[in-house]
Amino acid sequence: MDKAAVINAAVIPGDGETLLPVAAVYIRGDRIEGVEARRLSRAEREELARHRRVIDGEGLVALPGLINHHAHGAVPGPLFPSAEPPPSEAQARENLDRHLAQGVTTIVNVCGFCLPEEAARVSDHPVRVLLATAHLPRAVEAADAVGGRGLSAAHRAATADEMLARGAVALGEIGAGHTLGGGGQDYLYIPQAIRAATGRTVKPEQARALKLAALGRRLDPAAFDRAATARVLEDIGLADVLDPEQARDLVAASVLPPVRAALAAFDDAAEVARRHGTAVIFHNSAPSAARILAVARRLGKSPARIVAAHSNHDTFSVEDSVETARKLRELGVWVDLATFSLSERSRERMGNFLEYFDALAASGSANLISTDYNGGYWDGIPLAIDRMVRQGWASLPQAAAMATANVAGVLGLTDRGRLLPGLLADLTLLRADDLSRVAHVLVGGRVAFCDDAPGHHGS
Repeated sequence: MDKAAVINAAVIPGDGETLLPVAAVYIRGDRIEGVEARRLSRAEREELARHRRVIDGEGLVALPGLINHHAHGAVPGPLFPSAEPPPSEAQARENLDRHLAQGVTTIVNVCGFCLPEEAARVSDHPVRVLLATAHLPRAVEAADAVGGRGLSAAHRAATADEMLARGAVALGEIGAGHTLGGGGQDYLYIPQAIRAATGRTVKPEQARALKLAALGRRLDPAAFDRAATARVLEDIGLADVLDPEQARDLVAASVLPPVRAALAAFDDAAEVARRHGTAVIFHNSAPSAARILAVARRLGKSPARIVAAHSNHDTFSVEDSVETARKLRELGVWVDLATFSLSERSRERMGNFLEYFDALAASGSANLISTDYNGGYWDGIPLAIDRMVRQGWASLPQAAAMATANVAGVLGLTDRGRLLPGLLADLTLLRADDLSRVAHVLVGGRVAFCDDAPGHHGS
């Protein structure tokens, strides 16, 4: 049986409290054999190397492998809760490669309608791919309202109960930026509608500004602000082809059809989660927050575990994001902080929402971190860990637990998320002087990624 060791690294066991300034992690086969809190001498290293593969962890921090509980496009099955046509297997693998380079060892694909046989097509990838299920009639109805082009008869026939029995680790994502007027509308559907109507191209932040002027943060047609809509049309160069009423109608026709069904699916998913005692991942945004709060109050102390995804969503105001997160935490909901806008690249492509991340991180209400998809420009979890620690919003053990032990606990993954004897030997090694940078990733005790490029970062 293969043996390995990571020596002389700072070690975060994953309990949210402990940091061992220097330690060794011993691996036997695909499992953690033990953790020893001391520095090994050169002679001890040489002796150890006679019968183990040794990784020198000097200058590194060893964490449990990162668990990304909210990602899309990692499986060649229906894409997003709107059930867009699947990414190719090559694209799914490329996405998984990116997540691996960002330190992820387990990923939960929350597109919602993918089947186990589709996930099996990428099961040889080092990243451990798990599924969430949204196979609920009203979730299908919401997907059909915006497209549903990726759904086959097999996808439509499947049920959430069946998928949970076949290994899905959660319900979700229930609702989405495509079906609840969020980011998916901004970077995909509204621009498509504008292009079809005018032949013009708009950026995601321009579509978002038009949406907010036309429907407000809670997608209420009564919130239409004609003057604001006119200003946005002028600013984005569409005033010569659309008047405010035309723009309002175009946006409403894109955004509103799936909303009622998507919100109704929240109640359906909550009932399934209650019956199975499993996790349910809800799209948390201004249009859906009241429904999540109502579900949380109704479920109370049931065994269901609610995750409020990307609680730093830009449909909120910054203040509402923080206040909603506080209320959710008081009700026992797990509050997810997404990595939106952490890199310059994502800000250029998708808009700058860094103030949302900072406000929620500083509030202390978030207890999970994930990437979501962000139009394909998602940022890695290590960037979030690094920013939270540098700003003093969390200790390194606390920030690390938000993407390791906390996630494992929510999803009921008892074999990972901590560096304890008998658990999976999945480790993420970050540079101690730059926690955003991934040095090595081990999956099942084997090196699956090694950063040999001096300029590589986890964005």
